[in-house]
Amino acid sequence: MNLEPRKVDLISWITNINNAKLIEMLENIRDQEDNWWEEIPTETQKIILESEDQADSGNLVSHDQVLKKYKKYLK
Repeated sequence: MNLEPRKVDLISWITNINNAKLIEMLENIRDQEDNWWEEIPTETQKIILESEDQADSGNLVSHDQVLKKYKKYLK
């Protein structure tokens, strides 16, 4: 998915905003996005990093495989 056109559209929109409250809200969103990693527990960070390593090495199970295995429990 190419996000570039959407980013450009948002940049264009933001440059035309004259509402200080809206700018403040956007800044808060930006700041939250930048800090989310530091806000989660260290143990959770380790688990996420391990999961990324497993996925990068091809050690993962597809959604279809999981559904096949656990379909009987979903009824």
